[in-house]
Amino acid sequence: MERKLTTILAADVVGYSKMMAANEESTLGLLRERRSLIDGIIEEHGGTIFGSAGDSVIAQFDSPVRATESAIQFQNKLQGLNEIAPEDGKMVFRVGINIGDVMVSDDNLFGDAVNIAARLEAESQPAGICVSKSVVDMIERKLKVSFEDAGELALKNIDYPVTAYFVIPSKNDMRWSTLDEAPRIKVDKAEQGSLAVMLFRNLSKDEEQEYFCGGFSEDLISGLSQFRKLLVISANASFAYRETTKSPAEIGQELGVRYILEGSVRKMGPRLRISASLIATAEGKTVWSNKFDANLDEIFDIQDELIETLVSTIVGRVEADETQKINAARPDNLDAYDLVLKGLEFHKRGGVKKENAEKAVEYFSKAIEADPNYARAYAWQACSTATVVQWEPGRYGENWLDTCFDISTLELFIVGSKPAG
Repeated sequence: MERKLTTILAADVVGYSKMMAANEESTLGLLRERRSLIDGIIEEHGGTIFGSAGDSVIAQFDSPVRATESAIQFQNKLQGLNEIAPEDGKMVFRVGINIGDVMVSDDNLFGDAVNIAARLEAESQPAGICVSKSVVDMIERKLKVSFEDAGELALKNIDYPVTAYFVIPSKNDMRWSTLDEAPRIKVDKAEQGSLAVMLFRNLSKDEEQEYFCGGFSEDLISGLSQFRKLLVISANASFAYRETTKSPAEIGQELGVRYILEGSVRKMGPRLRISASLIATAEGKTVWSNKFDANLDEIFDIQDELIETLVSTIVGRVEADETQKINAARPDNLDAYDLVLKGLEFHKRGGVKKENAEKAVEYFSKAIEADPNYARAYAWQACSTATVVQWEPGRYGENWLDTCFDISTLELFIVGSKPAG
C-alpha cells in the first residue's frame, strides 16, 4: 500500500446536531453555503478534500504552510459572515491540523495522522485552529501567526500524548477581552513561577506599532509557556488589563500570579526600542528590567533573539527570586563563589539548550567541591539537575528527585546551622 507524508486539515461545525434539531432545512442550506466558501479556499491553497460526511471536512495538503493559510483565511471570512448574520444564520467551525505519514487507498487516506487531526479539531476553540507541534515546527516564522500552548493532550483512541498549540491568526488582528470580562476571583496563594504578560504599550504615534505590540506580547506568551517551571496566564486574561489603573498587587491577586511582565515599544526612525520589566506582585517592586534595540528591517530575526533573551532572563529571575529566600551567607571560599556565578550564567539559559543545563550542573558541583558548606551551590545544583532531567528524563535514574530533595535538605541544614549576620 502506498504511503506518503502529508498535512491533514479537519474541520467540523460547532453544535451541528443542535442546529439540525432546531431547523434541518435551514441548517443544511447554511451548511452548503459555508462549505462552498471553505471548499473553494482549500482548493485555492492546493488542498484536496478526501473526506466529507455530514458537517465535517477532511483535506490534505502538500504544505503545512498552505494548510494553515487556508484555515486562517476561511475562519476569518466565516467570522465576518457570522458578525453580520442573524442568530439563526450563524455557523461556527473548529479546525485541527496535523502532519504525518499516511496510507493511501483508492484516493482515500488512513492512519494516525488523520485521526490526530480530527481529534485536534475537537480540542480547538469555536472559530479557532488547533495544530500539532509538528505543524508548528514547520510553519513557525513562515507565517505572521502566534501560538498559545495547549499542552500535552490525551486524545481519544491515540495511545500517546500529543503536544498541541492554538493558532492566533494575525498580528494585525489583536485579540483580547474587555475589562468587563476581566477575572473577578481572588486567589489566596499564587503558584510559584506564575506569570502574566501584559500587553506591551505603544509609546509611538504610529498605529502600526499597535499591531506589533500585540503580536510581540503574544509571541512572548507562547515562548514562555513552553517552560514547565512557569505557569503563564493566557493573553485573553492578561490583555483585559490593558487600560486598567489597578496596582500590580491587585492584578496579581485577581489573576493568581506572583509576577507580571510589563513592557513598551517605541519607534525611533528605522529603529525600535523595546523595554520590559518583571514585577513581583506581592511587593509591587521591579525585580528585573532591560531595554533592547533593533532595526526595523531586522525585526523578525531580532524578535527571536529578544524572546530567547527575555525567556532565559525571566526564568533565571523567577528562580532566583524564589531561591533568594533561602540564600546562605557568603562562602568562605571565593573560588566557590566564582564557580557559582559561572554556573548561573549557564543555568539561566538551561531551558534553551541542554548543554547549558549540563554545564551549570558541572560548575555548581565544582563549587560544592571547593566549599562543601556553600549552601547556595547546593540549591542551584538541585535546580539545574531538574532542568537537565526535563531535557533527558533518564539522565540521573529513577531516584533523581530524591537526590534533589536530599540536596535541598542539606542546603537548608547548612543555612540553619550558620550564625546570623
